[in-house]
Amino acid sequence: MQVDQFDVVLASVHLKAVGHVNTEGDIGKLTREIKLLPQFVKALQAQIPEEKDLLVLGDFNLEPDENYFDVLRDKMFEPVVPATTPTNISTNNMKGSRCYDNIWLSATAAKSFSGAWQVVRTGLTSPWIPDGWSWGGVVSDHCPVWAEFFVDRDADPEAVNKDVSGLTLNIG
Repeated sequence: MQVDQFDVVLASVHLKAVGHVNTEGDIGKLTREIKLLPQFVKALQAQIPEEKDLLVLGDFNLEPDENYFDVLRDKMFEPVVPATTPTNISTNNMKGSRCYDNIWLSATAAKSFSGAWQVVRTGLTSPWIPDGWSWGGVVSDHCPVWAEFFVDRDADPEAVNKDVSGLTLNIG
């Protein structure tokens, strides 16, 4: 008896950071990038039409409940990390304050999601990293996020072996 194995396409994004000053240019660029997410998903689906399990993950620089992400929800994607869970970190606020990083699951990938996920908040500082005029800074202002999937479930049991590493969507 053949057992399905979960195969998935991971698409990493890094959307424009909104500066501390929240300039109109930053908000405008972030808005344009978010509006291009459906085109990004469509390009992936065109490149690998057989693959239904898709995860769009990375730094979104806004909470997942923002209206801007309706473009992903309209494509039946759902976020793993709720907006109430901070994913940022600093030595001034080790608990974080904003949910910027996430994993958005396609509807079919969500069927393989076990429901287990976490934001890693420990072990993210080093005595060798500068922190202003002292030492002991954080490795990044973003915490790692992980999610668990059942490996014996797959929405598209035929293996897809296409290289999509060259697929990019550039913002002008």
